[in-house]
Amino acid sequence: MDLSGQVISVKNAVVNKWSGGTTSELYIYPIKSRFSKRNFDFRVSLATVASTPSQFTPLANIKRTTLILEGELTLQHEGHHSTNLRRLDQDSYDGGWETSSVGQSTNFNVMTRGPVQTVVTTHQLEQDEQLACPVDEKLCIYLHKGRIAIIIFNDATILESGQLFIVPDDAPLVIVKALEESELVTAGFKKN
Repeated sequence: MDLSGQVISVKNAVVNKWSGGTTSELYIYPIKSRFSKRNFDFRVSLATVASTPSQFTPLANIKRTTLILEGELTLQHEGHHSTNLRRLDQDSYDGGWETSSVGQSTNFNVMTRGPVQTVVTTHQLEQDEQLACPVDEKLCIYLHKGRIAIIIFNDATILESGQLFIVPDDAPLVIVKALEESELVTAGFKKN
């Protein structure tokens, strides 16, 4: 049983441009899937929105969650709803909707396809505070600020700011311990 997990650094991610800024794919599952082929179950990325207003790329049959890490953004989903997002706010929506934005931000983004559902949650931990994260099917932990230890049974992995941890499939429970004041995002994935 390999419980070491996988650490992915934003520094090593490939940065691509889109009409409103940049996007950096951190993780895509299954591993051999490709965003361009739209054959993934889920995808985790960071994006910047630098141009205002911006038009989001329509992505039919994909569910999207946009969580603001820095800045502010107003998302306008034509014919549906608009929402003003500040730091650590999020919006989930159909990727096929015509979506535009006003504002500038850095975002944590999750895309899912088919029967895959996600729950994206932010956590702000004080030094030495612990968080228990049960694992349903897949769990990713992104550390936005600070330094944490991810503990699975008795093994610990240290995560620095700007790193994503992919929890091993056979880990039943993960303990996150803040080694200093920290801000993280958990994204859990489950097939319905």
